[in-house]
Amino acid sequence: DHRIDALRDNGFFGVLPTPELRRVARHCEMVELPAGTELTRQHEHGTECFVLDSGSVDVYVDGQVIATAGPGEVVGEIGLLDHGPRTGTARARTPVRAFAIGSREFGAMLENHPVLARRIAAVLGGLGTFQMGPLARLGEATGVVLRRFYWDAALSMAGDQPLTGVGFDRFVRFYRSYRSPAAADQVEVTIETDAAHSVPLHLLSGGGVPLLLVWLVLLAVGAWAAVRAVRAAQGDARLLVGGVASVWAAVTVQSLASFDVAALLVLSFVCAGILAGLAWPDATTSVALPGAAVETVVRKKRTTTTTRPPAWAVPLAWTLAGLLVAGALVVGTKPFRAELAANTGQEALAAGRTDVVQQAWSRAGSIAPWEVDYPYREGLGLLQLGALEEGVEAFGRALGIQPDHVASLVSRARALDALQRRDEAREDYLTALGHEPQHLDLKVEVALYVADSDRSLADELLAEVEARNPDHEQLDILRERLALTPGD
Repeated sequence: DHRIDALRDNGFFGVLPTPELRRVARHCEMVELPAGTELTRQHEHGTECFVLDSGSVDVYVDGQVIATAGPGEVVGEIGLLDHGPRTGTARARTPVRAFAIGSREFGAMLENHPVLARRIAAVLGGLGTFQMGPLARLGEATGVVLRRFYWDAALSMAGDQPLTGVGFDRFVRFYRSYRSPAAADQVEVTIETDAAHSVPLHLLSGGGVPLLLVWLVLLAVGAWAAVRAVRAAQGDARLLVGGVASVWAAVTVQSLASFDVAALLVLSFVCAGILAGLAWPDATTSVALPGAAVETVVRKKRTTTTTRPPAWAVPLAWTLAGLLVAGALVVGTKPFRAELAANTGQEALAAGRTDVVQQAWSRAGSIAPWEVDYPYREGLGLLQLGALEEGVEAFGRALGIQPDHVASLVSRARALDALQRRDEAREDYLTALGHEPQHLDLKVEVALYVADSDRSLADELLAEVEARNPDHEQLDILRERLALTPGD
């Protein structure tokens, strides 16, 4: 069969044995296409893909050639895998001979031939790295997008202050000024962050290169301890030690994209301590307490020393341990207890109970007085219930914790405007604009607000928005408003 011979010579299918090639041949149709033929068209849905046997095909995205496919390569498989529109246009540069495979046959082929599935996965993984194909959507997920913005800002902070960083717990104060205009354009103005959401990058931005080097040294010591502990273990113990090392490694990898998760931090330290103890057992030192009974026994040239603690040591140790555990529970569970109280406030909000909303979120704020989120969320809930004055007070408490909390400033400005307290609202808007110099939506909102009172500022903000994004969805509204507003 000519198709089997052609498949055997094809760089994609050639890895299969002859019996498998016969099965694949039943799924394929050989087609010959003249130069200029479009095999796929961007944004349209398709029902087949093509494995090239001869000739070359140019791949276009938004009218630009991004790649050229040749014999043995696959064209059009992405649309069959994610059932979405074509991500690009494939046009034959030369006369092409190819194997056309329908969507159903393509799925069956991958299911029956894992080696081909692995090849497709490798191709898609490479495309995903360059923001193409179905795996590129992972990079479009909100959490991933926001982290990329946080990481870019952290690197910029470290670039300006490589030795000292911007200071501990100051990421939130510098993020808005260091993030890119693209970062500001793609998220709501009320979205805040107090961390880089990556342990090494947060350490780098907060404490500079020296602090990052300390973390890397600790990481290297932990990895070496894990290797030594696993190698030193015997029998079933090696499996147990390997499990502890795997947990430590997993938590360490997770820390690359997360920050400030207390439970994971404790788990990492505990696992690292266990591994260090197993890796260097001779590094421990015993100290005899006053009053301890020490017995030394020599048997056949082997000396054994036994130490019995004094009578007062055991009760004291248990007492100290109990106090330590109690203190850890009281302090360590504060975030959890605060969140429980906040959840009560959320339920009260759904039920429309203003008094309970205030009590619950005020309690959450008293449990975790350092957390700006609780009075801010209380303010939002009160505004939703129509309690504007109480909402303004809640936002004031949030700003007392963090004076540059832009979300609270903007939300309070909107509430003050509704209360006809325009001078105070204008002050909050301008303060927010000073802390958030990049966000176009905020510029438009402020320009609309000051159009009657400060035409020059409104015109200045309009020009900034037009320069950055001439197609901004609210530009026409702002232009109409300014056209109806007499100049100063």
